[in-house]
Amino acid sequence: MTEKNQQLSTTEVSAEPGAAILEQIEALKGCVQAELKDVLRAQKALEALSKGRRLASGEALQKAQRELGRASLAVLGADAEREAIVLAIDGHVERQKKALRMQFLAELQTLATADGLEVVRLAESPPTLYLHPLTIELDFERETAALSYSREPVEEAALRPGVVLKCRQQIVDRMRDEAKDSQAFFDLLKRAYQTVLIARGEQAGARVDLVDLLVPLALLRVDHAQWRKSGVDGLKSYPRHMLSYQLNRLRRDGLLERNGSRIDLGTATGGSTKNKRDVLFVATAQTEGQYYLSIRFS
Repeated sequence: MTEKNQQLSTTEVSAEPGAAILEQIEALKGCVQAELKDVLRAQKALEALSKGRRLASGEALQKAQRELGRASLAVLGADAEREAIVLAIDGHVERQKKALRMQFLAELQTLATADGLEVVRLAESPPTLYLHPLTIELDFERETAALSYSREPVEEAALRPGVVLKCRQQIVDRMRDEAKDSQAFFDLLKRAYQTVLIARGEQAGARVDLVDLLVPLALLRVDHAQWRKSGVDGLKSYPRHMLSYQLNRLRRDGLLERNGSRIDLGTATGGSTKNKRDVLFVATAQTEGQYYLSIRFS
């Protein structure tokens, strides 16, 4: 073996121990980084849970608890303590939700009674109430109340009794202000129906999907003198809940027939009710009503 070959062989042998150590170092670095990531996640979650030495609440509490639940403190020998905190928060949240629910319902009942309103409990999960004519679904985790009319969402409010009642009254007032009297709405609805027939090239008396009248209703309720000024982009959509409200008023006022024309609503059954955007629910009582798919004037 030449001297040069001996030197190369010696270099290769001496390099092997160093390469192995480097691999060990890189592997350990990966382990440390993984453990450190968990520890830092736990630290961040713990700080968020006790910011200002006060326990977080609402969504902030839930988010921090989820992060703490994802972390691990096994490397510090403190994983049992971490799990205990996660479980303790679960219990705290349940107690808080129960207390908040009882307090909210009691205060709402008191305020509603003072306003001459009856609070009807429709369901427990999710907690759902009826304050004529709206349904109110309570979300104690998000601390919000979703107000709807005839199964159509209208607005959300902060989960405070006074705020919910004020929001309900504003919605009712707005619906009454925006609604047309039944005779005027009958004529408006007929013009919207005729607009759809023209667009489709259909003959008078043909059935069309009820929800297809929403766009022409949005156009026709605006004074035609304003069309050029506002343009299509300036149109305000016609709310689904308002169509349901007006149809219910037509029925209540006995005005499904006028000047020789009659409204014929086609009920939605079976598979046609799967996609709720294709049908419209018209309420007749607290929980009663009917899904409708089509309409025609005869």
